Amino acid sequence: MSSSNRKLVYVLNLEADSDRQSVLYRCNNKDSVQFAYGSSLFGRRIALFTNYCQKSVHFDRYKYHELVFTGQVSTITFETSGSFHFYYKELSADSVCGQFYIVVNPQLRVGSDATESLLDLNAIQCQTVLAKSLATFETWKGKLEVAQKTGYNLIHFTPIQELGASNSSYCLSDQLKVNPIFSAPDKECTFEDISQLIEWMRKEWQILSLTDIVLNHTANESPWLQTHPECAYNCLNSPWLRSAYLLDRILHHLTCDIIADRWTSRGLTTAVNTEDHLNAIRSVLHEEYLPILNIAELYLVDINAIVKQFKEFLKKYLSNEIDFDGNTDQWVDSSAENIRHKLTILNENIKNEINHHLSAAIENVIKSVRYERIDEWGPKQKEVSLKHPLVWQYFTHKGPDLDLIAEQELAFDDNSSQFLMAHNGWVMGDDPLRNFAERGCNV
Repeated sequence: MSSSNRKLVYVLNLEADSDRQSVLYRCNNKDSVQFAYGSSLFGRRIALFTNYCQKSVHFDRYKYHELVFTGQVSTITFETSGSFHFYYKELSADSVCGQFYIVVNPQLRVGSDATESLLDLNAIQCQTVLAKSLATFETWKGKLEVAQKTGYNLIHFTPIQELGASNSSYCLSDQLKVNPIFSAPDKECTFEDISQLIEWMRKEWQILSLTDIVLNHTANESPWLQTHPECAYNCLNSPWLRSAYLLDRILHHLTCDIIADRWTSRGLTTAVNTEDHLNAIRSVLHEEYLPILNIAELYLVDINAIVKQFKEFLKKYLSNEIDFDGNTDQWVDSSAENIRHKLTILNENIKNEINHHLSAAIENVIKSVRYERIDEWGPKQKEVSLKHPLVWQYFTHKGPDLDLIAEQELAFDDNSSQFLMAHNGWVMGDDPLRNFAERGCNV
């Protein structure tokens, strides 16, 4: 721990054409930074701007003000913690010629009013606690005391809100409710209860606390998604996902049909545990399910309709402008057939590409089923069931299961399609930072 009031002064040279956003500049509260002209700016005049503001002013990340130079130096003393942006430009030009961020370290205070001291960032010893494993709130203090007695001074709690059906620590179903497993039969646990405990820990144990705020994803069954479906990638705001949704429904229906013994004649039962079973799955998908929806058609143009429009356009707008020696109809027909030929080639290329993607998707399904049910190093799930389907779904489907044609209609209905939402999913071997729901992604 450190209660030092030492104040430092740093010098940061500003250079022309210097984008240093990826460089970490860090200082403590009450430290000063002098911004000085670097050698590449000698003979020039610049204006330096920042969104930093004093403690008494409400911080607005998008509100900047100019710092005053005395000679070729401008000094700022930080009184507020946070991350602040700086940029500068020559007075003779309007373009930015340099920018950077300065992070002012937070002041972490522990202890009671009489014994309060600052906890140095370099002295932090943090322990992560799975909040969902803490059980009822009345037992927390005894369990967390272990961290205190073993020298930790910071406890990181995974989210304390109500979790979704997956019970993942970061899969929240209600961001505004405490996880009900913290409540005892005769006492409901509240945010205020937890707040009082962590404040007591700060004062009595000199232990700080932090937790995660989960903003970029939520549980599939979150009630607010039903009132704000626009928050998810769905088949209305992301129509390029419709084909993926339809394939997802095909795979779900295959699971349901296997459970219903529809494919026993093809050697498929709920016990999928041999390569022959995998070959049968591949066959029924290609031969029985994909032809029902013909997903590739979603990417094709209506050749007859376009050729008809093209011919009407030629006759209406060109026949009066060009002399065809009385062979107007022949010329129009010939041009239309050329267009038809080009469109047919384009359609065929697109169809082949989409079918290639579908085949790749089915092969990935086969690999997943092989790992789950056959591989020696896999979990070897025994039976196909709704709890353990062939593959997990990537979309939330609102309402009861319908036949595939009816579900295809849902994907194109403005009201229904907004509730057909893409899940976040783990894709083996893919970049976890890539958004697979964006347009143009074939994952």
